Amino acid sequence: MRLTEQGVGKYLRRWGLSFQRPDERVLEQDAEAVRVWREETWPAIHARAKAEQGEALFADQVGIRSDQVIGRTWGTKGCVPVVRRMGNRFSVNAMTAISTNGGCTSWCSSRPSTRT
Repeated sequence: MRLTEQGVGKYLRRWGLSFQRPDERVLEQDAEAVRVWREETWPAIHARAKAEQGEALFADQVGIRSDQVIGRTWGTKGCVPVVRRMGNRFSVNAMTAISTNGGCTSWCSSRPSTRT
């Protein structure tokens, strides 16, 4: 039996599947280290914050640029597609921290840059 790429897609959709970008998981994750964090490290941090009348924060940061390549396009094999864009660009950095008490704080900054 031979199927076209489109035919395979039709079967997969019929079976309830959809074309998705996969979530990435680290192969090197250490299950024992995760267990130690959950059962020993985190309870100690939480207890210390409570004893000092403070709070623990979980923070994450992201940075993006206006010329960041986030997609793909089709092109002839062996020839890299070229997308023309303006030389002016800017970047944005953002950080958010969430507390175990339900509080949330954010910080954002942007700056222009030029390229010729």
